[in-house]
This record gives sequence, structure tokens and C-alpha cells, in this order.
Amino acid sequence: MMFCFTLALEEEQENKLEELYNRYHLDLIRFAHSIVKSSEEAEDIVQEAFIRIFRNIAKIENSTDREAKNFMLITVRRLCYTHLACKRLHLTEPISEEEREPEDDPVWSQFSVKHLQSRMVFIIKGFSQQEQQLLVYGILKKYTYKELANLFGMNEKTVSVKLSRIRKKLRRALEREGE
Repeated sequence: MMFCFTLALEEEQENKLEELYNRYHLDLIRFAHSIVKSSEEAEDIVQEAFIRIFRNIAKIENSTDREAKNFMLITVRRLCYTHLACKRLHLTEPISEEEREPEDDPVWSQFSVKHLQSRMVFIIKGFSQQEQQLLVYGILKKYTYKELANLFGMNEKTVSVKLSRIRKKLRRALEREGE
């Protein structure tokens, strides 16, 4: 697996990625397994995490070991929770890009200019994974607060507040862009 990734890297980055893989691979699998409770799923998640780390190696190549490990743990944790959310919804794959770009939703219909819609998608990609998922399920897929609360393990009021804050965050980002 590592050979395929390292072909596209500079030698210094290749060494860093290989070092991270050798040092933390088993720890990351154990960590993922503690969340998803399946060895095969944990290995798949860690493999996906290293693909993401490969894509972002420049962000961590000059970081300390502790910072790099934290980055990897956060990446694995997010992938685990995304995996579990998809599993609860009986989805076989994470939400695709097409599902992130709404066409008929009234919240988005006011933004009829195509470049503005793509700018919104770009802004949303900068949100945390949980914020993105709340937007997708709460607004695009029209889940109720109760369904969202069950899905994300929160109470309904927390879901309501988070969705409100996410909408405001998106609105402010668009307003800043318009200035």
C-alpha cells in the first residue's frame, strides 16, 4: 500500500509518511477498532486516513510527532464517526459531492447564480464534518430534529441550536464574500 502513495511524493515527504505509517499504523487501527468494533472496518478506515494524510502531508511534514499523531487521530476519529453514521442510515458510501450541491431546496433556490452555489459548497467544505453532516441531513434530506438527535447522539435542542449556528455561519461567510 505505501509504495503506491510514495510514488508521487518528494523524498522528504515520502520519508515522513513512511515514518508515520510505521510508527502509528497499529495504534490507529486499535483506536479505530475501539470506536467501530470491527477489525476489518478499522483497517479500512485507517487506510482511508492514510490516503487523506497523503493528500495533506505538506500540512504535517514540519510538525512535531505529537502534532502529527493528533492530526492522524482526529482524521481517524472523524472517519469512524462518518462510517458509523452511514452505517446507521444503511448507506454504503459517504455522501457524494452531488448530494452536497442541492438543486430544489428552497434555502438554496434564492441563490440562482451557479457560481454562488459553488462558492457555498466551497465554504461548507471548510466546515467541520459534523456541521456538514447536519446541513446535509437537516436541510437537504429534511430530517426532523428528533431524527437528527438520534443519528448524532444529541438532544433535539442541541441539534436545533447547532443548525441555527451553521446557517448563521454560512450567511456571514457569504456576506463577507460580497463585501
